[in-house]
Parts: sequence; structure tokens; C-alpha cells
Amino acid sequence: MTFKYSGWQNKNNDGKFGFFPTSKQVVLAEMKLIDFSQISPDMPVPMCDFTGGTGDQLAWMYHYVMEQGVNPVAYYNEKTQERYEVAKKRYGNLPDFHLCNSDIFYYLRCCNTDGRKVDRNVMAVVRNNPPYTYIDRYGETVRSEPVFFLENDRYLVPGGIHIFELPLYQLLEQETLLKQICYRYEQVNVFKFPPGEFEKFKQVVVIGVKKKENFNDVKVAEQLRAKLKLNDIKTLDEVEGPIYKLTDEVVSRCKPVTVFRDGRVTDQTLTTGLNTVLDNLLENERKKKPVNKAQIIRKGGTPIIEPLIGHQAVKLSAGAFDGIRGNVLIAGGSQKVIEVHEVEEDDKIVITEVEKIVPFIEITNARGDILLKGN
Repeated sequence: MTFKYSGWQNKNNDGKFGFFPTSKQVVLAEMKLIDFSQISPDMPVPMCDFTGGTGDQLAWMYHYVMEQGVNPVAYYNEKTQERYEVAKKRYGNLPDFHLCNSDIFYYLRCCNTDGRKVDRNVMAVVRNNPPYTYIDRYGETVRSEPVFFLENDRYLVPGGIHIFELPLYQLLEQETLLKQICYRYEQVNVFKFPPGEFEKFKQVVVIGVKKKENFNDVKVAEQLRAKLKLNDIKTLDEVEGPIYKLTDEVVSRCKPVTVFRDGRVTDQTLTTGLNTVLDNLLENERKKKPVNKAQIIRKGGTPIIEPLIGHQAVKLSAGAFDGIRGNVLIAGGSQKVIEVHEVEEDDKIVITEVEKIVPFIEITNARGDILLKGN
């Protein structure tokens, strides 16, 4: 038996960018499939929804995990400004609920940075309900579901759980999609949405545990495909008890997210990045060398004072803090400049050339855009 539903592709869907939010009933049914009992209460559990709509689905996950006595840390992203503003108003004040308004493919920055190393494996649970439509990728028009699956997969640690919602017929029509999923995931299950929800858009949820190492599992993919064709799959409300498990060992693989922002370069993002760098540098200096302003320490007759912003600028241009700092890459240096001065004296023009050493600071963001500060 093959399911086909043709009414979903219409002008209203295109206008909503294929936006079909999942009900609370379905989200909670998905979350009940995961056992959180082996996670320590003080262990942060990072989870994300990078096509987050108005934020309701991630918020329901957040509250469910909290009710299990676990500490959730949520990362929400939404491309559409209107929906992002709704989510910001509803959930912007929740602790450890981070929001971003960006394009997941081109501008979203979510990673851990350590020096020059960037690590995107920072999530324990990924929620993925992509737009059900076609999108442009590198000049070609393609279905969104496989592209969003691969993009979301980048953020999950081995042992993490991927919750992937999509129309059943798309899972069947795109013959390589199940193979891609089984190549990267084990314990893969497909469940239909509960009665009353499934009839709307023939949606299913694919849930799997990310493998430590990818390998082909064509047999499992073909078995799942055969069951889907025969309609031999359960609905979410027919599944009894948790069938997946998260542990401290898995969650501890998630490195802390140190960068979560839109990557486009604007005056605001450059200023924010530079201020963050300077604040961090100043704070680190203060921690290393605490100074009591009420005291003046003398050494060899020369007063020693705490470093001021001018001193930090000299250090920056001298390259003392070269490397990734905060959200940007810093490179300091100096260059020789010849200044030419012309002065008219009587009936003569006197030209004077002066060599001058000019310090500069070069600040580069993750996309390679450069801001150059110099005298």
C-alpha cells in the first residue's frame, strides 16, 4: 500500500516556506521514547531545533526534559523574522534557551571553538522538522528533506538522538534517503503520527542513534522500506515505554557551545565580536594580575599600574593575543608608512618624508570578512 497526498503543495505552503508545526501531542510522544533517567541532574543536555518555527516544539521538549529532573540547554533557530520574533517574545526569558534568527545553511554559527579548532558536534538531541518543499542548493532545485537531514546531522555527537519528521511518501519516493539515514544511524525506527495527526500530511517520524563510525547498512534500509510500502509500521501512541537511552557518557561528548549566532557581517556583529574579545582579554588580564587601585607598587622607582585600554591596544597590535578570541580571529601587526609633507617657504616648496611605524589590528569573522583597524 502506497500513500500519496498531493494537496500539500500549494500557494499557502509556498508562502509559509513549507511550515507545518508539529502538535504538542506528537512532540511529547516522541520525547517519551527517550529514557533520561541515567543522566545526572547537573549534567547539561544540549538540544536544538534549527527550523524552529515559533519555538513551541523545542520549548515543549525543554520543559519535558526538565520534568525528568535533567538540566536542558536549548538552541533555537528560525530563518523567518516573523516567527523568530514570536519565539523571542514567548521564550526569550527562559534560562538556557538560546535563540538565533539565521539561515541554517549559509549563516548559522553553532560550534565549540578551541584556539583555531572548530567543532560542531555539540548536541545530544536534534529535532528536525524541515520545510516540505523544494529549495535551491548550488544552482539546483532539490527536495529539502535530505538536505536538512544531512545539515542537522553535523551537530549531533555519536550516541546522540536525531528526531526527523517528514511526509511518508517523501521517505518512499526518495530512494536513497533511507540508505543515507541507515548509513549514519543505528536503532532506526519509523513511526506514523497518531490518528488525527497522520491524516493531515501523512507524516512520520524517523528516530535513530548516531553511529560512532559510518558504515553502509543497506539491508536495514531495505527492510524499513518494505515495511513502509506494506504500511507495517506502528503509530507513536502504539509504542510502549522508552526505546532509546541517553547517558552521562553520551552527553559528556557534547562540547560546550561557545559560538551561537548569525554569521553575517554587519556593524552590529563586528562591534559585538570586537567588544567581546576586548572584554575577555581585559577580564583575563585582571584575573591573572589582580591590582588594588588604592595601592601604588613601586619597583626601581617606577610606579606599576594596572593595564589600561591603551596598553591592551599595544598588546593587540603587537600580536600578543593572535588567534581565535570569542567570535572572531585576531591578528595584530605593524607596517612602515612614509608620510610626505609639503610646505611652501617663500618661493620654494619644501618636501619632507617621514618614516612612521603604524600598528594595526585585523579582525576576521568565520566567513572570512575582514575588519582592519589602524592609525
